[in-house]
Amino acid sequence: MRNGLVYCLASDGHPGTREHTLQLGFHLLLAAGASSAQAYRLTQSNPRFLLQQGITSLDLEALPTVS
Repeated sequence: MRNGLVYCLASDGHPGTREHTLQLGFHLLLAAGASSAQAYRLTQSNPRFLLQQGITSLDLEALPTVS
């Protein structure tokens, strides 16, 4: 996240049945140094966009490696 390589934070949690929801992720992003706007994008806007628009194929060979 600090290097700008994260597009979204997602979870399969649901209130009432699986309590680990993105609210905790939002607060953990803030604790890791993200702004409120960044945390909102990573936990709300960007995951919603992916669900609505889908994900295009990626050329994995072109992605930078993390060491």
